[in-house]
Amino acid sequence: MGRPRTFDIVCPCCHARLRVDADLRAVISHDNPPKHPKISDLAEAARALRDKESHRDEQFQKSVQAERKRVKLLERKFEEAFQKAKDEPLSPPPPRDIDLD
Repeated sequence: MGRPRTFDIVCPCCHARLRVDADLRAVISHDNPPKHPKISDLAEAARALRDKESHRDEQFQKSVQAERKRVKLLERKFEEAFQKAKDEPLSPPPPRDIDLD
């Protein structure tokens, strides 16, 4: 009784079945995963679409609020940097190469 030459592996992600040859270390055949019906009830599908629509609206509102907050934050940073630049004395400009001659 030797070891089996081929064995079956089931993919954990898509549940496809692969037949692998141990000696060749290669896939011999592939069976597609079983397909499940996507919509079992029309009312359930309509409810799912309404749920997705409300989720999209919520996400949009969140992104609008985040954008407003970001704009306010950038304005505040600009004001602070402007005030800092106003308060600091101006330093003389660096010498130019032409001035050194």
